[in-house]
Amino acid sequence: GRGEKAGAGDFQVAAQRQTNLSTFDKHLKHFRLSQALDAALTSHKPEVVVSVIEELIARGGLQSAISGRHADSLMPLLDFLTKYVAEPRYSCLLAEVTEAVLDVYGQVVGQSPSVDGRLRLMQDRLQAEVRLQQELQILQGTLEPILTGALA
Repeated sequence: GRGEKAGAGDFQVAAQRQTNLSTFDKHLKHFRLSQALDAALTSHKPEVVVSVIEELIARGGLQSAISGRHADSLMPLLDFLTKYVAEPRYSCLLAEVTEAVLDVYGQVVGQSPSVDGRLRLMQDRLQAEVRLQQELQILQGTLEPILTGALA
């Protein structure tokens, strides 16, 4: 029985421990995609948010997770995108997410000053990143002949 102690020669079966799922995993398990994205955003860990976004894309649920939001619930996503869209590790994925956000909410631009401010900030950040990349290409073009001549 349960209360009995195992004898010296008895075989003991280890009890399986139940793993605790994180909040966003629980939401993903029940196909609450928008809530899963919100839970990942509240973690403030870019790796977690990016992995949830990748899972949403794999499930084909990115559009539904993004859509149907008010300005207040859209702000954490816009803040995350603005902060990490120029980060090289995440830029390709977050550019896709940014495009999806603009596709969904492009018609309502101008209705919320807070959303418009975040979009302007994101635009400024992306323009600064493009300028930096252009300057780096110019520098690379300048250094290439020098390095080629030095190695020859």
